[in-house]
Amino acid sequence: PPYEDTWYYLTVTDSMGCTDRASLFYESIVAKADFELDPETGEAPLEVSFINNSQNTVEYKWHFGDDSTSILELPNPHTYYIPGNYYVILEARSEAGCLDITDSVKIFVEPSSLDVPNVFTPNGDGYNDNFYVAAKSLRSIHVKIMNRDGRKIYDFKGQGDELREWKGWDGKVGGSRYAAPGVYYYIIEALGWDDVEYRSQIYHGVLHLIREK
Repeated sequence: PPYEDTWYYLTVTDSMGCTDRASLFYESIVAKADFELDPETGEAPLEVSFINNSQNTVEYKWHFGDDSTSILELPNPHTYYIPGNYYVILEARSEAGCLDITDSVKIFVEPSSLDVPNVFTPNGDGYNDNFYVAAKSLRSIHVKIMNRDGRKIYDFKGQGDELREWKGWDGKVGGSRYAAPGVYYYIIEALGWDDVEYRSQIYHGVLHLIREK
């Protein structure tokens, strides 16, 4: 049966050419659960928005795949903090009590990762100007840069919005004086949302600063 209220019409014509017409209004009681979500994948914390496309329904129950639920027709964006797979399901019920349940839709939150370069060229050409650690799904990070004498010349420690907005080291000392070209050393400690620890005993090494254009 259709999910929307519908008029049906029947027209009959006899052998004499006489015509009669009858109509019937069908009021649907069938529920159709349907939704969209965006995005389906990304790094943690991943905020996902939902659009309810259900038809002929008045009651809802969302299952977000992480043991949390909502009975709102249009739930607030939901944030997934722990990397992994999540399966979202929507239950929808019509005014007459008919229930429909969607198939599950998978959300994939990427595991944490850390990729450290060993060279950067802060020469103002807009390419590779910052020493930036390419990372995903990190809860926090601590980056230190040392010169060849072992003196710390850069130190960043951040999490949350501060971490997401971090652009890396721009090759300046104290935020204004250009560091000399040459060899530097980095020490990095980080923690992923999946509780993976990136320890300084492993994530340390040589960094080459080159200024030639």
